[in-house]
Parts: sequence; structure tokens; C-alpha cells
Amino acid sequence: MQRLRTAARTATGEHQAARQAYTRAITLLLDGQEDTAGASKADEVDDEECRMLLCALLSNRSATLLKLSLYPAAADDARRIIALRPSWAKGHFRC
Repeated sequence: MQRLRTAARTATGEHQAARQAYTRAITLLLDGQEDTAGASKADEVDDEECRMLLCALLSNRSATLLKLSLYPAAADDARRIIALRPSWAKGHFRC
């Protein structure tokens, strides 16, 4: 997970590569949040550390999407951040 996050950060100027790396990291994080029945918990991340990491990944992907002029997708990520951490300003800033 950390390797993917680092790869996304180092893709500066390569926004499409950064978008893919953040999306992969988000997918891996959420796949690790499956319940025993195998159903994904999606944004209902129970672990606070995972919730904070998910918010950081979503925030970074949202910024990347803005740079790619993909405004609706960037706003979707921002709304997910707000749902997970309503008091975190970055979610509101990116929306």
C-alpha cells in the first residue's frame, strides 16, 4: 500500500499515472475492508487509521482529477472525503 502511495506521489507531472496509482491504492485498501461474508464495506471503514489513509488517497486523487479537468470525478472523491471525515477541510475545499 505504501509503495503505491509513493509511486503516485513520484508521478508528479504524470497525472494519468498518478490517477491510476491512487485508484489502485484505494481499491487495495477497500478490498482489505471486506467483511467475513465477502461483501465490501466501501466507505464504511471502521479502522481510524484506514479511514485517514483513505481520505488522504481520495484527496490526492481528487487533486489529480482536477489537474486532468475531470471535475465531476474530483467532486465525487471530495464528497466521499466529507462523508468519512466531515471536519477535514480538504474534502470541502476540493468539492
